[in-house]
Amino acid sequence: MKIFVTGGSGHLGKVLVDYLQKDQEVLAPDSITCNILDTFQLKKTIHDFQPDIVIHLAAYVDTFGCEENIEKALDVNVLGTLNLVETCLGLDCKFVYVSSEYVFGGEKGNYTVEDRLNPINIYGKTKSAAEYIVSVLPNYQIIRAPFIKQTYSEVFTDQYCSRHFLDDLC
Repeated sequence: MKIFVTGGSGHLGKVLVDYLQKDQEVLAPDSITCNILDTFQLKKTIHDFQPDIVIHLAAYVDTFGCEENIEKALDVNVLGTLNLVETCLGLDCKFVYVSSEYVFGGEKGNYTVEDRLNPINIYGKTKSAAEYIVSVLPNYQIIRAPFIKQTYSEVFTDQYCSRHFLDDLC
C-alpha cells in the first residue's frame, strides 16, 4: 500500500507517518518539496508516486491566526485542499481528509455526521468549505478528530471533552 501524506511535519503528521511507515510505503514531503499551493509541483509529486491513499493533514490550524490572516487561511485550508482534490480526480485512490470539530457551532455538543455544519470562526469556515470540496471525490472519508499532544493530569480535574491523544488517534 502506498500512502501520500500532506502535513507530515505537523504534530499529527509526525506521529501518523511514524505509525504508517512500519508496514506501508509512505511519502510525506515537506511543504518546500511539495507545496499544496503549487499545482504543478503537487501534481508531479503525486502522479509520480501513484498513491493508493492520500491523507490530507496540511492546514493552517492557528484559530486566532486565521482571524488575523484570512487570506492565508483561505489559501492553505481551501485553495490547498482544492488543488489536492483536483490532482486526485484522475487517480484511483482513497482520499482521507482530517477536518476539525470547529465546523460546528458548539451550541449543542455530541455532534454526529448528520448534523449541519455551522462554523462560527474563520478556521471553522475554511475547514467546512474544504469538506464540501473533498465531497466531490468518488472515494473519500472525512475525519473530525480533535486531538491533544499529551496528557497533563494535573491541569484540569473537572473538564469533560472528547479529545483524543495523538497516539490513540493514529
